[in-house]
Amino acid sequence: MSNEFSRDFSIKQRTVLIASASVLALMLGLGGQTATAQDLYWDGTGGLVGTGDADGGGGPWDSSETNWDDAQSGGNSVTWTDGANAIFGGQDGGSVAVDAAGVSVNDITVTATTDSTTDYTLTGSGEISAADGDMALTIEDGQTLVLDTEINDDSGAANLTVTSGGAGTTGTLDISGNGSLDFDTIDIEGGANVENTGAITADNGTNVGAADGETTSLTNNSTVNGDVTITSADTGNATVTNTSGATIDGDVTVGTADATGSATLGNSGAVTGTVTVDANGDFTMDDGSVAALINNSDGTSTITGGTVTGSTSVSGGTVTSSGTLTGGATITGGELNITAGTSGDIDNQSGTLDIDGGDIGAITNADTLELGGGTVASVTQSAGSTTVDGDTTVTGTTDINGGTF
Repeated sequence: MSNEFSRDFSIKQRTVLIASASVLALMLGLGGQTATAQDLYWDGTGGLVGTGDADGGGGPWDSSETNWDDAQSGGNSVTWTDGANAIFGGQDGGSVAVDAAGVSVNDITVTATTDSTTDYTLTGSGEISAADGDMALTIEDGQTLVLDTEINDDSGAANLTVTSGGAGTTGTLDISGNGSLDFDTIDIEGGANVENTGAITADNGTNVGAADGETTSLTNNSTVNGDVTITSADTGNATVTNTSGATIDGDVTVGTADATGSATLGNSGAVTGTVTVDANGDFTMDDGSVAALINNSDGTSTITGGTVTGSTSVSGGTVTSSGTLTGGATITGGELNITAGTSGDIDNQSGTLDIDGGDIGAITNADTLELGGGTVASVTQSAGSTTVDGDTTVTGTTDINGGTF
């Protein structure tokens, strides 16, 4: 009897242990998976409520109104659930007012409407926060979303991706005066076109990128806080325009880009940091200011107005200026052409300096200097050559210690 009890107990023990191990394995397996967020389709009070379809329109976005559907067509009317995906489409757009308590969202998508006379506007006194870290904001081809409230990252370490879907698509995010984006990093890609009249803040930078066949852009009419990087691949075209009166409060890196595509910064406002132009990057300035300029191999900078308030460094590529280079320039490769405007002292260590006009400080030359116009404070040459092929006035000394003149 004792042996039978012992054997029966031992079998039951093993059964319990096996069952416990199975449950534990299932729990661990589920722990490694990411739950799929629920899709909710906007069916605002401005739409055709009660049709069973998510017809869109305007209305309040809160947790009490049943102005969401659980399917695009033939669904049930439901209230908003924090952490879901918000999809805006239907028959028409409208003004969607976020409740003062705010909402928490996984991803946001704006799809085509059957009557596209009205764009969607996200407004209201509440904020839209990323529910689970990173967020994707997709504005499909031909659609426009007006942002008149804040979309942010409560965790402080999340990424926002603004996209239109890829090559051949253009979706527009219009950030109004009351609108803002605030994330750790922001990626603008996939054919997205962002027009900013509000505020963009990214602690670890805003990246504007274009893959093959894509055209992606950011036009800043107000403030971008944080560094900005502009890159493209293959035939992609990525552009940032900083308009008159606008500010990018950080450094800007332009490039790299493929020779068949482009990465471009156009500045008429203020860049408080350094603009670095890398391979096949293109920087133009017709007004405003940048704190410093670095032009590297195969980069191109064209300054027709405005001011580089600090130093200009040319290590490759070409810089052409008829603006103001307050801090002068150092050339260690590439070419600096000054056609007009003013510049501080210029040290040409290894490269080409071509002066065709303007008012220039003292020039130190150890490579190639071409004088074709303008006024120069002095010329000191230790090596290389100086060629005079125009009317240049040297107001101070000309000291040739090496090379040819």
